[in-house]
Amino acid sequence: MVAGQAAKRFAELPAAARDHIKLLSFNANDPQEKAILQGAYYPTAIKKAYYPWLTADVPTVAVQSILITQKYKSAGTKKKITRFTESLCKNFAVLQKKGHNKWHDINLELSKLSGGWKYSEDVKKGFMSKACRQATSAVKTQKTEGEASSSCSTKERVLGLCK
Repeated sequence: MVAGQAAKRFAELPAAARDHIKLLSFNANDPQEKAILQGAYYPTAIKKAYYPWLTADVPTVAVQSILITQKYKSAGTKKKITRFTESLCKNFAVLQKKGHNKWHDINLELSKLSGGWKYSEDVKKGFMSKACRQATSAVKTQKTEGEASSSCSTKERVLGLCK
């Protein structure tokens, strides 16, 4: 099973679950495993804090959350994609505050895509809109202010070890 952290199904397992579940760990020192980091994957950890039955964090890899659409031709559909993207931006702070923990790991940015993937013009238009730029700027400001008062390193924040 592949799931975003913290997966409720696993978080609620009893301590005896450790005898029946094998989590696949990532070995960054192994050249074959490390090669996966050239793509869309980045190193992270399955955290004991989310899964009390674990005895320690387990190194793993994750993928970025990316908004992907088909290359639509319908003007109505294209407009809806742009509006959805703008709405995502406008509501992003609420999603981070009240939504699933996974929202803390998501950035509102057009990051580099690997494997020949390209952002659709409709998604780019939504992210470049004034509303989205303002929302993104507000989220970055909140994070910067939070970082100033936090003793967490950037790495710890990225790994979800603190907020």
